[in-house]
Amino acid sequence: MSATQNKEEVGIVSLDADFDRLIGSSAGMRKLLVDATGQQTFHEAGVYLSKHDKVYLSSNRLTDSKHGQRALIVGVPLRQIPAAATVDAATSQDGILPELSADEQKTLWSQLEIIEDLPEHLAMPNGATNWDDDSLLWCEQGLDSRNVASTLVIHNVDGHKTKSALTNFEGKPFSSLNDVVRHPTTGCVFFTDPDYGVEQSFKSHEKEYAPNGVYIWNPATNQVKLVDDANYVKPNGVTFVPSAANDGSGLLITTDTGRFRFHRNADMGDFYVDDHGPSVIYSYAVHADSNSKDGLPAVDVESRREFAPSTSGVPDGIHVDMQGNVWAGHGNGVHVYQPQSDGSGKLIGKFVLPGGKGVANFCWAGKTSSGQYRQLLFAEDELWEVLIGVNGHD
Repeated sequence: MSATQNKEEVGIVSLDADFDRLIGSSAGMRKLLVDATGQQTFHEAGVYLSKHDKVYLSSNRLTDSKHGQRALIVGVPLRQIPAAATVDAATSQDGILPELSADEQKTLWSQLEIIEDLPEHLAMPNGATNWDDDSLLWCEQGLDSRNVASTLVIHNVDGHKTKSALTNFEGKPFSSLNDVVRHPTTGCVFFTDPDYGVEQSFKSHEKEYAPNGVYIWNPATNQVKLVDDANYVKPNGVTFVPSAANDGSGLLITTDTGRFRFHRNADMGDFYVDDHGPSVIYSYAVHADSNSKDGLPAVDVESRREFAPSTSGVPDGIHVDMQGNVWAGHGNGVHVYQPQSDGSGKLIGKFVLPGGKGVANFCWAGKTSSGQYRQLLFAEDELWEVLIGVNGHD
């Protein structure tokens, strides 16, 4: 699913003084790579493995005569990214820095780790999160043509060994797992399961699947629980905003991208926009671990409220910075929201890509040599870098 939308403002758009303080006076953004073939190589996940100094991400759905529908995993070696020019008012009124030269792009392309023959249990990977220093946890959507089920998959990048970790809910298979995040104090895993794979024609429409919803899984006990499936059309992005108490409490943040739909067909599904479908970010209160009776984070489902509507396309991947602000991929870039006391979010700024390019997902990726924090933005056939003064996590 591509989040591209009509263009409006371009570059770094500040809507609040808190945003200016957050990103710093030297914030900038630049295009790193363009896939000259138009292939949507840079799409989802985005997991920074600091030990390996790499970011791993997944492509959008691709197709060819040999494989049918498929996806790639791409590793971006951060040390191969050339240093950016210094941002100042004289060189960049909108925060957009010069993109890499043709030679620099060619060199960086040659250093990418592009995995076409995916390891066992992986065929259509989508969202992912950190698992350990050498591993990430994928949401595998599944692919019927290769008899690959939709599962949570642990992927060790040393040798690319994989393990299927969770395959079903109450005996019903997942339809097409989408996004995932770990709860920081319990290690439990929040994840989402929409049925995009059915609409996009790579999963059967004749099976009975687990409900479209938000789930939580305890890896220690293998217990899995449906947190909420009420009023969701396409539950998608998920992240967690920890409270300052560091006691497991905070906000569970999710997105519903039900405005973007597909008519199932014999190919890859026909995309359409459902004007009445949801395009929204939700929040739930999560209580301290001491309130849990089953080892799972205590999510107050009744507290669910609209955190923020989307003003551009649909809100897809979401992550949180170290100050508790929520960053979301939208139809024109990345939007930044400041949580309010009532559980809603205030839009304080945007990173808007030229040409109306959408960002399905993104991730923080350590520090640059200049001391700024780096984000990588995945804009389908383009890879962007954002340089800012605040760090973040999944």
